[in-house]
Amino acid sequence: MFPGLSGSPLSYTAFSRAPARAGLDCGSPHSRRSIFRDASGDKLRVARDLAEAALAHSLGKVEAAYRRETAVAARRAVMEAYANWLMGEGANVIAFKGLA
Repeated sequence: MFPGLSGSPLSYTAFSRAPARAGLDCGSPHSRRSIFRDASGDKLRVARDLAEAALAHSLGKVEAAYRRETAVAARRAVMEAYANWLMGEGANVIAFKGLA
């Protein structure tokens, strides 16, 4: 999802330390996932299964055996709604500088 400087995906360690290296105090990856889960359930009224799929949580063996599709379009809509919620009224969003 987030490419590293070499083009390969970031390791979990690099991903988790990146905000601090940029001078940002925004919690751990787990706290950011928790914020998404709370917002999707409480603010955005996203169905539980869809929110869990957006977090890439496993469905369990039986459900996964029958669930063949990935709901990409629905997950995209959830992430767009979440982005809009994050950037809503009074939001304090910090834009990251791109690598040139």
